[in-house]
Amino acid sequence: MTTKENVLEALRNKQAKTISREDLIAEWKEKIDNLFSLIESWLETAKKEELVRVSRSPISIDEEDLGPYQIDKLVVFYGGLESSDYVEFRPYARMVFLAQGRVDVWSSRNCKLTSLLRRDDNWFIYQGEGQKIDFNEDFFWRMMAKEIQADE
Repeated sequence: MTTKENVLEALRNKQAKTISREDLIAEWKEKIDNLFSLIESWLETAKKEELVRVSRSPISIDEEDLGPYQIDKLVVFYGGLESSDYVEFRPYARMVFLAQGRVDVWSSRNCKLTSLLRRDDNWFIYQGEGQKIDFNEDFFWRMMAKEIQADE
């Protein structure tokens, strides 16, 4: 085999192992759905007592590597059924540096609260210099407590 043939064969093998755009987007949507379902499960008691409302709605994202696609965002309204105070979980991108996805968390005060990153099926908050905090139920409720107190 010539060098050219070897390179072409290596490229064919590499391409055969890559995940398609559609598969990456489908996998990303599944991870987002799992994250949002987890958050909704943490809010079950608050929803039953009508302390919060939760809604999902589609947004458009256009990533350089994946192109345009639709994905849901999650909004948690708090402060009563008529309140416009909220915390929004908005997927930012699947293709991000050193992670397998990012979700930005925004408040109704148009303030970014944090960014969640995903690596190896774990969601976390990067704090710099290798420091990270797992995104779990305790962190979620502490974040919500800070946000609610900021509105008072």
